[in-house]
Amino acid sequence: MKRNLSKFVESGIIRINYHDGRELGMTITRSAFKGYVYQQQVLSFFIAIMDSKRDIREIEAENKVDHHFDDLRVVRDKEYYIQIKNYPQMTMDDIKIDDKNITIFNNKNKYNADNNNVIVVNSEHIETTTEFWGLRAALVNGIYVIPLTPDDIFNEMENMYFDDTRIRIILEYSYKLTVDAKFCCKLDDLPEFKTISMDLEDNTILVREIEVSNEKGCQFIIGKPGVGKSHYVNELNKKYSEAIVYRFWVGSQDLFIEKRLEFREFIKNLSFLIFKKPKLHSEAEILSKINRDKLTIIIDGLDHVENYKPRELERYFAFFEKVTNACVVILSRPLQYKINYPIYTLENWTQDETINYLNAAFTITNYSVTQRVYEITQGYPILVSFLANHYNLFGDINLETQIDAIDDYYELLLDNIDMKTALSIFMINSSFILKEEIPILLNNNMLSTIVLEFIRNYPYLFKEIDSRVSLIHDSFNTYLRNLKLPDDDLEYGRNHVFTSIMNQEFRYLSRFGTFSMTDYDKKNVIKKYSNLLIFNELMESHYDFDSIREFYFAIRDELENFQDILDIYEYYDLLLILLSIERNNLVGNDSLLHQLVSYLSSFHSDEIKIYSSGALWAAYQLEINNNLYPMRKLLSEHSYPADNIADYFKVLEDEELFFEKFKGDSQSEELEALLKDSSNYEHQKKKTLILLLAEIYIKRDLENEYYKIIQEYVESDEQQSINKIRRKCQNFGIRNFWGYSILEQAKYLIWEQGYATQYNPLRNTSLSKIISNRANNGSFDVEQYITSYLRLSVHLQNKVDINNINKFVMMYYNRKDYSVYSFPALLSVFEQKGFIREEDSIDLLIKLMNQSEKGIRHLLTTYLSSKDSECMLTHKEKFSSDNYYVDYFELPKGHINQLEREFIFDYFFNRLGRSNSISFYEIKQLLESKHRYDLIQILTYNSIEISNVPSERLAFFDDLGIRARIIEDKKTDEKYIPFENGNIHLEDMDYIKSTGITYLELASYTDGWHNSLPYIELFSLFPKKELTTDVLKIIHNAFYAKVPRINILANYQLIPGNIVELLDMIDLEIDWDRIYNSF
Repeated sequence: MKRNLSKFVESGIIRINYHDGRELGMTITRSAFKGYVYQQQVLSFFIAIMDSKRDIREIEAENKVDHHFDDLRVVRDKEYYIQIKNYPQMTMDDIKIDDKNITIFNNKNKYNADNNNVIVVNSEHIETTTEFWGLRAALVNGIYVIPLTPDDIFNEMENMYFDDTRIRIILEYSYKLTVDAKFCCKLDDLPEFKTISMDLEDNTILVREIEVSNEKGCQFIIGKPGVGKSHYVNELNKKYSEAIVYRFWVGSQDLFIEKRLEFREFIKNLSFLIFKKPKLHSEAEILSKINRDKLTIIIDGLDHVENYKPRELERYFAFFEKVTNACVVILSRPLQYKINYPIYTLENWTQDETINYLNAAFTITNYSVTQRVYEITQGYPILVSFLANHYNLFGDINLETQIDAIDDYYELLLDNIDMKTALSIFMINSSFILKEEIPILLNNNMLSTIVLEFIRNYPYLFKEIDSRVSLIHDSFNTYLRNLKLPDDDLEYGRNHVFTSIMNQEFRYLSRFGTFSMTDYDKKNVIKKYSNLLIFNELMESHYDFDSIREFYFAIRDELENFQDILDIYEYYDLLLILLSIERNNLVGNDSLLHQLVSYLSSFHSDEIKIYSSGALWAAYQLEINNNLYPMRKLLSEHSYPADNIADYFKVLEDEELFFEKFKGDSQSEELEALLKDSSNYEHQKKKTLILLLAEIYIKRDLENEYYKIIQEYVESDEQQSINKIRRKCQNFGIRNFWGYSILEQAKYLIWEQGYATQYNPLRNTSLSKIISNRANNGSFDVEQYITSYLRLSVHLQNKVDINNINKFVMMYYNRKDYSVYSFPALLSVFEQKGFIREEDSIDLLIKLMNQSEKGIRHLLTTYLSSKDSECMLTHKEKFSSDNYYVDYFELPKGHINQLEREFIFDYFFNRLGRSNSISFYEIKQLLESKHRYDLIQILTYNSIEISNVPSERLAFFDDLGIRARIIEDKKTDEKYIPFENGNIHLEDMDYIKSTGITYLELASYTDGWHNSLPYIELFSLFPKKELTTDVLKIIHNAFYAKVPRINILANYQLIPGNIVELLDMIDLEIDWDRIYNSF
């Protein structure tokens, strides 16, 4: 009888934690792309193509056909059958094709010549001659061969999307398909793409008749506060179902309450909403699409921009002016800005509409009640809602006379100056206030009692989540603001918030951007916290890491308005802080979030203080208060599909059984039977052997033949145990190289359960030490250890140094951490200043590259290229012809000349691999070095072909009798365009001179990769004295440089090194010790 592992899965026994962050049977989060097998990477890639281009209808993996091109079936305009090969050394010479079979490395694969056949191969040695779906490919006997390395795949995927968020979602989705053995994916099955939420917090009851012109151009619908403009948008959207909706306001506790007002966020989301693709388009492309397709755009709440982001308002009207062949409907309260478009007024509900609403929304059908409500409100929607809420809560109507305006309603409720003064506390902050903060901010027991009693009596006027309270409608805030109460009444609260923040208390940090403060106070806060020492103190003082992130993002946004407050050291520290906090967030890291919440609820239940609105807050609300709203909202705002919340519940379900895995009767006999069952696959047997080893150790099954093996591995002689387990593997049909991995995972299972106390790194240690000890292995490994450590600590009821979780959140990130991009420039300057030795710089760069999976492989090459060629001799022991630290053929020819012939050509043949062809650009520098003649001899003797040869160099190879293929140069007729596409280039130097562009303007430009301050060399055009005078303005402009076309903040990963180079270039007298110590 065939045995399988299903019963162990169901019982919770099988849940093996891998050190790359994955869990079997669970959706991965933030896992390494390179942790996937190649077939999984290719599947993810084609699903990403389906997602971004929307022209693939279906993808099926492992489809059953009568040939071997069965890895993927892709349905686009035709059906394509794809075979996936992980052959890094494969060349076209290794492929043999006849009418029925294709043979690669003597492996014969049957194919159907009538199909559209494609081979995807992990090789850099395929010479391409054509394209397939925009990818480089070779075509042989009607079969496309596409070379795609894992790096190629991920680079292509990054080019498909605006940021990594959607990539991560697609990777998780494709991985889950594989884990769940669901091998067919259709376009409609893909995770829904999310913009920032456009959903109102309250449901809309459709009662109005729609009367809006759909003529071309813009039109305004103006309405008083609370007349139902935002809900009218939903009514419009029902009639014009294809309309695009953008809202500037959805609720008072919106995570992006400030962000959605910004024009660049408007453009970004409009792009996604219009094109229905997770790819960003420029403002010009958006306008072109709007006008060409005659779209209908509905924009809600423009008055919020005028009230809270007035400097952005002009940009919106400039955008509206460019809409000439489409319909744009803008809903707003009356504006101070002059409107030159048709204006319509949204009126109150009719009596019938009012009665319909009361019936549908509140189940109020009593005729006398509905009549009374209409008489008092005259169908004013917000008043109808307030009175209906009050009636359902208290059984009466709390007003007697007709109310014509919302301010009159508030005036009746707030019938004395004390009430108004007390409620004005909500003018201090546009986000939320904790109930416990009301007495603190008012500093008056009577007024505090008034506010809290008012909230109890009129709960429908407030949005409450746990103890967080905010006004449910902006009209209340407007009313309070228009009262123009003496500012002294709010001064204590403002001063208290300012003092608290300046004292490094956490309570108000995350709301710094939403508290009402004077510019003077804002400047003081920004200046104080633009300091790495203060930042480190914050990190050590509290576990609420999202508060730190939200606080510094607010500082960044506020600083844009102030150019005169930071010195060089403060700008530099703030830059490094921002690069650190951008590295990571825990959205989607469900297992770790759960362990954090478990720990806090176990040891801080009476004093949990989470003031942020990020992942920890959402997880806490979900688990402790059973409130799903914050988590759903968080996932939505971060573009996760709504059903991802199910993954969190899966974590909770799994965790309940975690320490039950190895309790009860021994399962060793059944596990051994599974190992011997020949019908089980290798990967099933690997999992079974891991479980068996852990079970035997934990239950001290001394008589079992495996006990000595796992005991030795956990407690003493690792190599002897590895040799023994490899022999056992062979007996079960498991390849012996898996022996080490099997023992490692079994040992980790034992550690996680708390056993092997003397040898267990999860016992008798601290969170800080866990992070420090595992840091060299990268953030994925650290996350796994922290998760296990916290779980075990809660289980054993051991308190830990929980505040040190911030060290992990801010640590160097495993995958493509751009924050180190400027290290080559930084290290070179610091060497000149005597702070660090050249050999230490090289060691540091190698260490960084070892910790990163991809994206920074150029660092050491860039660094060495900036040094004198002698450095290759001085540090030759650090270089090897078979490592990946340096691309030796990208180095200047002087550096190559320092390398010995044997070294150079060992590297050459390692790079060539099994291929018999190499690109001209791979050997261009080598051809100009002293090794030129040796290279020519090798090329000739081995009949190596040179590909991608520029036309002007073809004769050189022809004369030598070396086979060469010309590159098709598509750019020969293109002319140089200065500042092309709004970006700056090194070639623009002469243009900058001739046109008189200033250095301050220059600092505001980005390069084609969205980097700010990319080319310090260009500043050499200007006098050092002038640069010295305005260096702070230059830095400030670089901080807030915008990417052309899409108008988003540029990347500032290059700024740390380039600022240091600029300061050195202009000979500025500064405290270099302080700059270095920050680094």
